[in-house]
Amino acid sequence: TISVNSDGSLACFLPQLPQGACRDYHQNQYHVTAELITWIARRVWNFPRLREGQYDIISRLAQGRNTLGILPTGAGKSLCFQLLAMLLPGITLVISPLKSLMRDQFVNLCKSGVSGMEFIDSSKTSQERQEVLAKLRSGQLKLLYISPERLQIESFQLELADTIASYPISLFAIDEAHCISEWGHDFRPSYLRLCHFIAQMHSPPICALTATASHYVRQDILTLLGLNPQDTITPSSMDRQELSLQVKIIDQQDDLHQEIVSTIDTDIPAVLGRPLEKIHDKSAGVVFTPYAAPQGRSTRPMGAEEVASLLKDRGLDCRCYHSQMPDGDRIEVQDQFKDNAFPLLVATKGYGMGIDKDNIDYIVHACAPASLEAYYQEAGRAGRDG
Repeated sequence: TISVNSDGSLACFLPQLPQGACRDYHQNQYHVTAELITWIARRVWNFPRLREGQYDIISRLAQGRNTLGILPTGAGKSLCFQLLAMLLPGITLVISPLKSLMRDQFVNLCKSGVSGMEFIDSSKTSQERQEVLAKLRSGQLKLLYISPERLQIESFQLELADTIASYPISLFAIDEAHCISEWGHDFRPSYLRLCHFIAQMHSPPICALTATASHYVRQDILTLLGLNPQDTITPSSMDRQELSLQVKIIDQQDDLHQEIVSTIDTDIPAVLGRPLEKIHDKSAGVVFTPYAAPQGRSTRPMGAEEVASLLKDRGLDCRCYHSQMPDGDRIEVQDQFKDNAFPLLVATKGYGMGIDKDNIDYIVHACAPASLEAYYQEAGRAGRDG
């Protein structure tokens, strides 16, 4: 029991958890208050207040109730499972679709001073993966990020079964849950087996989160995870009022590269009301391209490497990011951009989903994304600072 003052601050300080923070204790329901959750969000994440939907999702999950949370981009969806992972006694397992997203959230948690968090992706060496699994078995990890494909590897299943014998899975989270529908049926069939794995882990509460779910996608998520429609939490509005959206229509004979350059040189400064040099002094921008580094005559101009090279030739300090890059180079670019080492990133959609960098002031799409939901996701990288 923790006493809370009238202003929301704690009447006492929480003691430090010892090493090996996981416990074998398990029950179906835990009680949390809005005051406690707000205090932790303020203390650890520096959030002045909870955003709409966050406490509803967290309190439902603490009560052991499955939840599909649909919140706007930039509304702090990941906080819902990250914060609860610190409070529940066992392990929180997070299914994440992209290596860039896992690393981004891991780095953010480290910078917030949170320990006991790790991720496993293909960029880690065999020894590094074994070190993470050793921490998991010894109860040192409260939160582990993995890809859906990782759950299909038999050796990982055995490691997980061995761990569960000592420490329960207290929460099973699926970040960017719309991927279950958009990628699940053919591109990433491992998403279709999540329900089976959840049952093997003694059915912990399910936390599925996304910013983009049409009626069809929402129904798909509910069906594939075995959730009920009443398990859904949605806000009163998905609008991001701080974002200004614009479409430029160009003719087939127009020079795409010149349009990208003029958009960054002229249109962006006009909208933001300050010169590009001033924007890049403290803020950042992203140019999304449909391709990484294609060789085709008609597709090459729309590749991330080609566009980045063009902008560099124009004197802009930029880098490119795409999934075909070597892991070391890709991680270096992501970390440098996060730390404001350069102001402009040219990337494919592999960078966009869920990434949280608070000083991105503009986004340029070199062409229309695959869907309106994809556009909302990628445009939603901007304006995180309000």
